[in-house]
Amino acid sequence: MQAYITHQGRRLYLGCFQHEEHAAKVRDLMAIKLRGMHTPLNFVPKTYNDMYKLLAQVDQALLVELLRAYSRAKKAKMARQQQRMTLEAALVHDLMAIKCRGMHTTLNFVPETYKDLYKLLARVDQVSCCQ
Repeated sequence: MQAYITHQGRRLYLGCFQHEEHAAKVRDLMAIKLRGMHTPLNFVPKTYNDMYKLLAQVDQALLVELLRAYSRAKKAKMARQQQRMTLEAALVHDLMAIKCRGMHTTLNFVPETYKDLYKLLARVDQVSCCQ
């Protein structure tokens, strides 16, 4: 979900967020900065009570950069989580392939990665292999 706000007839990009709520809050913060406390918001104004003084002290360009940096940090965290899940799935796939087809099957990682686990896998009886 991308967050934008229109300011002086131009569309200002604030970042890309996984959740619509985050994009809406970022847009609200920028709206308060640009238009003041009485501008229409996505959430009730008291949601931002703690932020008013801070928003008054930060200049517009810095706030835009901070909001975009927040967006990038969130995306990087999501990418790391996705990468970790993909890595774990590949490892599990390899372990099951070794269990069912032996050490000489095609794997995602080099066979030496599983050298210590091969004997343990050979003893696991709970896993049934569909051939």
